[in-house]
Amino acid sequence: MKKHNKYMYKAVVAVVVALVFILPGAAAFANKNEQRPFGPLSEYGSIVAWGDNSFGQCNVTSPNSDFIAVAGGFYHSLGLKADGSIVAWGNDANGQCTVPSPNSGFTAIAGGGSHSLGLKESGSIVAWGDNFYYQCNVPSPNSGFTAIAGGLSHSLGLKENGSIVAWGYNEFGQCTVPSPNSGFTAVAAGSYHSLGLKANGSIVQWGNNYGAVPSPNSGFIAIAAGGWHSLGLKADGSIVAWGENHSGSCMVPSPNSGFTAVCACVDTSLGLKADGSIVAWGSNTHGQCNVPSPNSDFAAVAAGHWHSLGLKGTPFLEINITGGFTVNAAITNTGTADASGVEWQINVTGGILGFIKIQVNGTIDIPKGETKTVSTKTFLGLGVITITARADDKEKTVAGTHLIIYSIVR
Repeated sequence: MKKHNKYMYKAVVAVVVALVFILPGAAAFANKNEQRPFGPLSEYGSIVAWGDNSFGQCNVTSPNSDFIAVAGGFYHSLGLKADGSIVAWGNDANGQCTVPSPNSGFTAIAGGGSHSLGLKESGSIVAWGDNFYYQCNVPSPNSGFTAIAGGLSHSLGLKENGSIVAWGYNEFGQCTVPSPNSGFTAVAAGSYHSLGLKANGSIVQWGNNYGAVPSPNSGFIAIAAGGWHSLGLKADGSIVAWGENHSGSCMVPSPNSGFTAVCACVDTSLGLKADGSIVAWGSNTHGQCNVPSPNSDFAAVAAGHWHSLGLKGTPFLEINITGGFTVNAAITNTGTADASGVEWQINVTGGILGFIKIQVNGTIDIPKGETKTVSTKTFLGLGVITITARADDKEKTVAGTHLIIYSIVR
C-alpha cells in the first residue's frame, strides 16, 4: 500500500511539472477582459485655490471632487467635472459663472476676463458672460474646434485642421492671426496678446506681446500668456519666459527643470513639476504664489487675476492576479498621485473538501506610474480555487485550479 501511494505521489508531481512547462503563460491571460470604468478616472480629483478671494473665487463649490480640469478668469474660477458638466464660482456680475443649459458634454474649459468658454465634445464652443466686445460670439461655422483660450476681452479657438479662430477685442491686433494660419497645436490668450504653438515646436505671437520669443524658437511643447508676459515649456522640462518682467514674472526659479505644464496671469507665473508640486513666482500681492501645503500630487494648474488654482491628482489602482508556485497580485497605480498606505489582501479558498484557506495581507506604498506585486507563500492543495485580491477599495476575483503546489489562473 505504501509503495502504491509512493508511485501515485510521483505521478501527480509529474503531472504538475508537465503543466508548469505546458502552461507557463496561462496566468498571463488572466483578467484580459477587465475594463476600466468610463472616463479618464486617473485624473479625477479636487481643486485647491489660493490668493485673492474678494469675490469667493477661491471658495470651490461643494462637492469638491470628480474634477478633471480647472481654469481661472479674472475674478472667477471654473472646474470641469468628469460627467462633462462645468462648475463655476466667484464674481458673476456679467453672468460668467452662469453656465448655459444644457450643462453637459463639455471636454475643456477656459476663463477670460469676465467671460467663460466651454468646448463641447461635438467640437463646438459655448461662450457666456461679458460680451461687450463680442468675445462670446463664436464665429460661424462653430464646429471642428479642439482647444480654447480666453483673454481679457477676446477669445481663441483651435480648429482640428490646425488653424486658429480669434474674436472679440482687437485694438492691439490680438485677434489678427498671422499668416500662414496653419499647423497650430495649442493656443493661449493674454490680456492683449495671443500665442499659438506650431507642430514644429515654434511659437507664433501677435497683438501687444511685449517682446519677441527668445531664440532658439524651437522645442516648445506648451504655452501660456499672462498680462504682459508669456511662457513657453520646452521638451526638456525647462521654461522660457519673456515680455515685461513686472515683479519678476519672467524670472523662473532654479532649478529650471522637471516642469510638465505652465500657466500665467497678470504678472504671476506658475509651473507644474513632474513630481506633482507647483512652483509660483512673480507678483505675490495677494498670496497667489503661496501654494498651500502639502504642495504635492497636483495634476494641473491654472491662474486668475490674483488667484491660483491647482487640480489635485488621485491614485487609481488596478489589480492583475497571476498564479504559479505562489498566488500573486500586481497592483498598478495608473493615477496622477502616489498611493500611500494601501491596504492589500489576498484570499484563496476552495480545493477538495474546501481544505484550501489562505489569507495574506499588508500595507504598501505605490508611487504613481508604478506596480507593486504582493504574493502568498507556496501552499499545498488540490482542486478548483477562488482567488480574491483587494487593494483599498478595489477588488478583483478570479477562478483557478491548484495542483499540489502550483496555481493556474483562469
